[in-house]
Amino acid sequence: MDDEVCSLTRSRIALLWLALVSACSGAHDGSPAAPHVIAPGQEATVAAMLGEGDPLPDGCTWDGAAIDHDRVIARFVCATGGVAIELRHPELGSGAARTEQFVLVPTSGTASPALLRAITARVRAREASFRWSRTQSRATAGS
Repeated sequence: MDDEVCSLTRSRIALLWLALVSACSGAHDGSPAAPHVIAPGQEATVAAMLGEGDPLPDGCTWDGAAIDHDRVIARFVCATGGVAIELRHPELGSGAARTEQFVLVPTSGTASPALLRAITARVRAREASFRWSRTQSRATAGS
């Protein structure tokens, strides 16, 4: 009878261990985390970070921005022409400058070092009020 109880106990332990391993592997199955996105309602924070209404170096002025899911595409008009700088989540790679919550990536035109420093400083000074959101993964979207 003792052998039967030990065998039953070992079987239960094995099943519990298998259930635990399955649960843990399902929680982290190697798939990437849900991407960071910019939730609605942060337009004023973004505009303040990018220089709305304030003078910027090299005669540049802020010319608006588009929030495109996981990035901000900022436009500037400078004496040397148009400049676009994207603000992305730091997990998306590197850029010309980095803050706690963003990397700044010039995408068109020639952003002067002075403009990049000014925008980076503005972002750092105001990013505490900004919040990234996560999209639902496809596995949990319908549940």
